[in-house]
Amino acid sequence: MSKHWSRAATPSPTMTSPNLFKGMNPVLLCGDGLGIVPTMGDVGLADVPLYSEVLSELPPEIAADSFAATGEALKRRSRQEWLDAMWAAGMPTARVASQLGEAFSDEQLRANNYVVTVDDPQWGRTVQAGHPLKMDPPLEVRSAAPRLGQHTAEVVARASRRGSRPEAPPAPAAGANHPRRGPLEGIRVLDFGMFLAGPYGPQLMADLGAEVVKVEATTGDRLRRSERIFAGCQRGKRSVAVDVRSPQSRPVLERLVSWADVVLHNLRLPTARLLGLDYETIRAMKPSIVYCHVSSYGPEGPRRDWPGVDPTSQAVVGWMQEGAGLGNPPRWYRIGMTDDQCAMASVIGVLLALRHRDRTGKGADVRASILGMAALTTSETMLLPDGSIAPYARLDAEQTGLGPDYRIYECSNGWIAVAAGTGSGPGRLRTAARCDEAMLPAAFRGRTVEEWVAVLEKAEIGAEPVRVDQEQAFFDSELYRRLGLTVEYRHRDYGRLEQIGSLLTFQDLELTLRRPPPILGEHTLEVLQEVGVDRVIMARLASAGLLEGPGVEALRT
Repeated sequence: MSKHWSRAATPSPTMTSPNLFKGMNPVLLCGDGLGIVPTMGDVGLADVPLYSEVLSELPPEIAADSFAATGEALKRRSRQEWLDAMWAAGMPTARVASQLGEAFSDEQLRANNYVVTVDDPQWGRTVQAGHPLKMDPPLEVRSAAPRLGQHTAEVVARASRRGSRPEAPPAPAAGANHPRRGPLEGIRVLDFGMFLAGPYGPQLMADLGAEVVKVEATTGDRLRRSERIFAGCQRGKRSVAVDVRSPQSRPVLERLVSWADVVLHNLRLPTARLLGLDYETIRAMKPSIVYCHVSSYGPEGPRRDWPGVDPTSQAVVGWMQEGAGLGNPPRWYRIGMTDDQCAMASVIGVLLALRHRDRTGKGADVRASILGMAALTTSETMLLPDGSIAPYARLDAEQTGLGPDYRIYECSNGWIAVAAGTGSGPGRLRTAARCDEAMLPAAFRGRTVEEWVAVLEKAEIGAEPVRVDQEQAFFDSELYRRLGLTVEYRHRDYGRLEQIGSLLTFQDLELTLRRPPPILGEHTLEVLQEVGVDRVIMARLASAGLLEGPGVEALRT
């Protein structure tokens, strides 16, 4: 929820507005009942000849209403007809998979090794989720999942040959003055990301102590107009607003790259090449750089340069249908989970590349994508040798859970989430409820949430009340404040700003959660001076309108 929950002393209207696109469902259903998800790009429905043809078939009263016309037009042709027409017109549109595993045959996933063939001793030759990163040295899937105890003898023998371990170094004396440093202190990150999947990773690195500079256009990251979400993936960074499209700004870009250990962006590659932000150009400036590109569909395959967002990846791998429940029309998980997953994958790729650089002195080219990480989240299934999808637990039509032992139940005064698990858990649940499986819903309705929490805790069954409208309660909690799960600081515009705090805890290292999300160009002059840009060059760029931020106006005289 870190991109959706926040609390400010003097918020703007946008900061306090409901979450962006709340309740929105971008899925469009075609004539055969199957779904598609269009993506905003240079080509829209008006540019698709089939759409114009079908519009002419509609009654005038429907054709006059653009929203109604779109829905009715799509219902007059099959999904494949629409996909063929949209793709031929250059309109990037995603197919909504009917279940997890369906995408394992998608050529885009195969081209990027987002799925791999694994010879499994139990299942045979299977197709499974691969890895979400492309880098050098490459990642690889080394073996099938091991059988229980398969390597016990081997590991014990290896440990015996190694002998006893050396003594551990003595622990520091209690109260000794040892500096607490962030895990990534000393690492410098140049963040050209926009929206979510790009900049959220650098925020996580800033939390871990990296020095992150966000480079924006002089008009700002386009997500700034959605202030709540923007603030949720920008803390810990300094903002430099410079128009990198202009050749006059080249000295600034070169200085910034020379300063950095890591360059990360999520521009489409054709745009990155035009701006000189492609790997080859950046590497020529600094051969030891760790370069990370975050894309929608991955660096290879026919859709490598397509625009895409969280909903398109959810659609392709099957989560839109899974989240809707069996038999229901597909829906979007609004939380933007594949954006988050992709951002975390980009951080892992960068950390692997930094470790490789420390050992070899060589930079690296890291590629992450929303689709790649979305594919990995479907690891609970696979394609079997006969091409069928391996069975897996699916959400029921009422969206209550995956089965009687892993779901939410309605009680007399609310709802409770129950996770009885496997093994003896289901039996303990029935014993605690004093009924069989069929009577569990009635049994839960007969008692309060509080009563059931006590009963299930005694039976050692995982359970939690289903809470709603928790944003304010979360920030009001003294416990969460002590645990570092909430954090506050002063913001230039919002005054006191509270956000979700640390996502990780290190016993002997501190996280750096002291810098609020920056206003546009808040640190332009500070950072450019720090990296060695001559003041004469800064004045020239400011006069040309190529720099923005506090203090820049004074340079324009």
